[in-house]
Amino acid sequence: MGLVTGQSSDPTSMAWCFSPRSNNKNIPAEEELRILITTDVLSEGQNLQDCAIIVNFDLPWAIIRLVQRAGRVDRIGQQADEILCYSFLPADGVERIINLRGRLRERLQQN
Repeated sequence: MGLVTGQSSDPTSMAWCFSPRSNNKNIPAEEELRILITTDVLSEGQNLQDCAIIVNFDLPWAIIRLVQRAGRVDRIGQQADEILCYSFLPADGVERIINLRGRLRERLQQN
């Protein structure tokens, strides 16, 4: 498992260890990562299509950010038949107050 944040010294090398085939890197098996936890620091220009599951621990207001995250995985070279995207939502009590699901659903329909 690896972790990449804005404080990481070399985020791209972690992406290579997580997704070596899509980045044309020869990474020894013992250095490959099966799980990569990252902020949006691994966004533009990163190939992560060796994996097929995305878990979002946040729900950004700009829906395009969710689409972009999935796009790091769902691109040319992807071998999986389907990509799974999971998102954590706030607890029901918080949801009643802020109506996040409803607002996001509306934004998705608009886009």
